Order: sequence, then C-alpha cells, then structure tokens
Amino acid sequence: MPTAHKVLVKAGESALSRKSNTSDSTSTNEKSGRWSEAEHKLFLQGLEQHGRKWKKIAAVVETRTERQIKSHAQKYFAKLERLESAKIKRQMS
Repeated sequence: MPTAHKVLVKAGESALSRKSNTSDSTSTNEKSGRWSEAEHKLFLQGLEQHGRKWKKIAAVVETRTERQIKSHAQKYFAKLERLESAKIKRQMS
C-alpha cells in the first residue's frame, strides 16, 4: 500500500502534467497582464453601452477575452464597493 506522501506526490504530478498539456488559448490580438488605461476606458464604454453583457463588451475591448472582461469587471466592482465603504466611514467620523 502506498504511503500518503507518495499518493500526494503522484496526484501533484498528474495535476502538473494536465496543466502543462493545456494549450494556450490566447490568440495574437489578445494579451494578458495589466490593463492599459485605454483598455479600461473601452471597458467602461462597453459597460455603459451594453450593461453586463460580457461578450458584447469583449467586442468593444478587442484585446481581451470575454473571460478577462468578466474578471476585470469583478475586480472593478469590488474596488467601487471598497471606495464607497471608505467614503461612508469618512462621513460617519
């Protein structure tokens, strides 16, 4: 019977091999990493025009995928909430 350590190592190796076998899905016109100011402005325009229809916003921000748009939106809305909370706290004190 294999030890727990060997089982964990074996599981880790199979997870690594699955990860390394996945192909990179980014095409030549998409990029990763930090969003530029221009991309963020396009995101805001798309959000204003299309609401939370990520596919349509991705058509506006051509350099990002729909998945990247969703992730950026999640972080953007979380930041807005943090800023609003801080504003309310300042007003209360």
